[in-house]
Amino acid sequence: MPADTHYMVEMVVKIGKLDEFTALMDEMVAHAKTEPGTLDYEWYIAPDRRTVLIHERYRDVEAAAAHSAKFSSDFRERFFDLAKPGKFLFFGEPSLERRKRIKSDVHVLKDFGGFSRHDS
Repeated sequence: MPADTHYMVEMVVKIGKLDEFTALMDEMVAHAKTEPGTLDYEWYIAPDRRTVLIHERYRDVEAAAAHSAKFSSDFRERFFDLAKPGKFLFFGEPSLERRKRIKSDVHVLKDFGGFSRHDS
């Protein structure tokens, strides 16, 4: 099992809030680029222009925790004012503490097969 932590978050942007959400996304992406433990931080939008998937992958649990702390202190309130949480797909095994902080419908997925070129 890889040591990295990764998950996908589904959000639904509130009607009329896409421009504000996009500006917030740009701010969050710019900050994530400065985090050395953030390996992947990719945002995707569906054709409905409201459903957004965010794929996040961190070097380890500590890097994910550092990102989460920054999110909580600087972005969380604005983020949830602009979008509603959907599914939270966690790849691996989140800690009980992490599960309690997640505002979405959590789905834990365990390794089943395949490979990643990111693996060392």
